[in-house]
Amino acid sequence: MRSLFVRFFSFVFLPSFLLRAPRGVVCSPPAAVVCLDAVCRFDFVVSRRQTMTYVHPSGTTFNVALSGSSLVVVGNSLRTADAYRDVIGTVVDPSHVITADGVPRDVIVVNGQFPGPTIEVLEGSQVVVRVTNSLLSEVTSIHWHGIYMRNNNFMDGVPYVTQCPILPGQSFVYRFRADPAGTHWYHSHHSNQRIDGAYGLLVVRPKSPAAPSPRPYHGVIVTDWYHRTGDAVALRCGTASAQYDGGRFTGETLRSPATRHRSPDGVELTSMSYVSSLVGGRGRHDPEALFPLAVYALDANRSAVFRLANAAADFSFEISVDRHRLDVASLDGHDIRPVTVDSVVVHPGETVDFEILADQSVSRYWLRARTLVSSGSDGTTGNGQEALAVLEYRGFVGDRKKDPQSTPRSCTESLPCTVFNCPFEYYPQKFNKSCRHVNVVSSRLDQSFLRSEYGLSSETPEEVFLNFAFVGGSSVNGRKFALPRGFDAVPSAWRRHIAPCNATLCGERPCRCTNIVSLPLNATIQMVLMNYQPVHDPANLPSHHAVHVHGHAFAVLALGFGMTRNASSVAPNPDIACDGPLCSSPRWTAGRRVPALNLADPPIKDTVLVPAQGYVVVRFRTDNPGRWMAHCHQELHFLKGMGVILEEGDPVDQPRPPSGLPSCGDFVGIDEVNDGEITKEPTTTPKQGTWPHHEAPKPTGVIVISLGIAAASAVGFLLLGIVIALTLLTAQRFVLTRPSRHAGRNTHTLDNSGVSASLL
Repeated sequence: MRSLFVRFFSFVFLPSFLLRAPRGVVCSPPAAVVCLDAVCRFDFVVSRRQTMTYVHPSGTTFNVALSGSSLVVVGNSLRTADAYRDVIGTVVDPSHVITADGVPRDVIVVNGQFPGPTIEVLEGSQVVVRVTNSLLSEVTSIHWHGIYMRNNNFMDGVPYVTQCPILPGQSFVYRFRADPAGTHWYHSHHSNQRIDGAYGLLVVRPKSPAAPSPRPYHGVIVTDWYHRTGDAVALRCGTASAQYDGGRFTGETLRSPATRHRSPDGVELTSMSYVSSLVGGRGRHDPEALFPLAVYALDANRSAVFRLANAAADFSFEISVDRHRLDVASLDGHDIRPVTVDSVVVHPGETVDFEILADQSVSRYWLRARTLVSSGSDGTTGNGQEALAVLEYRGFVGDRKKDPQSTPRSCTESLPCTVFNCPFEYYPQKFNKSCRHVNVVSSRLDQSFLRSEYGLSSETPEEVFLNFAFVGGSSVNGRKFALPRGFDAVPSAWRRHIAPCNATLCGERPCRCTNIVSLPLNATIQMVLMNYQPVHDPANLPSHHAVHVHGHAFAVLALGFGMTRNASSVAPNPDIACDGPLCSSPRWTAGRRVPALNLADPPIKDTVLVPAQGYVVVRFRTDNPGRWMAHCHQELHFLKGMGVILEEGDPVDQPRPPSGLPSCGDFVGIDEVNDGEITKEPTTTPKQGTWPHHEAPKPTGVIVISLGIAAASAVGFLLLGIVIALTLLTAQRFVLTRPSRHAGRNTHTLDNSGVSASLL
């Protein structure tokens, strides 16, 4: 009786995340959890873990260290060898340790995994994800990068723009249609939590009967990596203060302007110091230390498919495989006519699908993710800044404790290497590399569909110029984005939380405000994404920016590069004229011909690299009402202000919010305290937005009656629980012997270890 009552009481009154038993850490994401049902349910628990630790089956956590090429449990002041002689010194399976690059630090995990679990669903299915925030003192949210969220912008996961952030100990249920098909990913959209590892892959299978049968694939996430948490990195990069700290952290987190990393075209890549990088959550900060790396299996003489996302905070990566060429087949989940190249550049926020033919001798080969940092005179990139993973042919019988001995292809003048998705127009001659740019590949979509879905047949599209650049700091059209101070689902109420961009504040000088660009509904928008800095600023040199648009994919029609002056200077492309130092109202240059646009079969993307002092012309239809962020996907650029809200449609066009969607914001006191009692200020009326949903507080009598009703309800509910417990006791034998009525239920969830489990 007591046991059944306790079970019932716990089930009814305790949150599910408090009932989970501790589990061992599983760091290498398993195969994707696949749900092909009409409704797919998943359970995400977001928490922090420590790298280089091992959770024993007893629940006790131990430190681990590298011994040769093995991970071994080591003691400390709390876990002494005398007390834990059966554990200290034992070798641990690497799959049970989050190693990252071998340096201990905190990471954010989803269901105990880093990166988070890959989930795979069918196009058009309803995806329901209950995200529980088990972080101790941080809010969070999840953005489903690449998913349209049609008429459902409240599920887009941007704090204070589409929802309130999820408080510690609370949950938020995301519910959306899996659209479009392709390789996408999810990540925290709160502050800089992506730096700490809050991300994973989301794969949507095509539902069309004409689609080919699904093929096995390797899901891969590459990222840069730092030995400080995201908050510490942001603090040292000036995002937490109004002024740069005078170089105090130069060399530790920031580099001085004269020593910053540059790409082969001489453009500054980032002000941040490179620390490390990972493939599949693993890497080596010390290249001589044989920490375990991600391993992907290949079948000889067969093609292998890779679905890869760049979750980096700042760095782009050039992806290559020793002695194998890459057939690039999809960008941001949208298929293109395949192109064969030696390497592909993936910028922050982008995804790419590629295949390799395993036609080499049975052995092990390096998959390389190199930064674009130029090493100088020898015509190479990376300068030692690369992450590695192992591709192993099945049937390999050599020593797996030894690293692969393969080398990258040598690019020569007679046989240059082809690189796809370069952020610049061409490599200097000494590199012996040629570029194939993203705007010259072709979509595989039907042309009639492209014309209607992306407005390619329109002769008079609405044209919008957005300048993502370091103009007065990280900004869009000279305006540094300020997040709203709260959220409300009602558009008029939500606007009370923003800092408006008015003409007085934001004239011909930089300003910080909640930058909103209004777009008419059901129109064809031709957006010119720029990256112009007309005035030279040695502290903020031009840099490339990866721009992501929420709620849409767009057709890439044209690409214009900056004009190279010398090895370290790029001038603005003359196709666009700026009206002043902020370039806040740009336009096509009078007398110059507008660049040729690919209106036949342009590639479709949701994130695109806007080159330094250049531009990208994209086009889409405003068929998705709501508020959608457009921002640079380099984490610190966005945190400092390089973002804008695209508000699609009028307030009456906005989708209806889900029932019970929380609101949040500042509390403005309207009462004064006299002699220990709170009394109403006689001359002050409640301000709009003070009370939840903008309602006045209930009168005292109503509160007393409500409390009485609540107390009576609680007593009745307790009696109901006792009756149900007695019923369960009498039916115990029947319950234990009868097959579960959920045995055939077609819904799925993830338990705390990422393993598929039935939903109870």
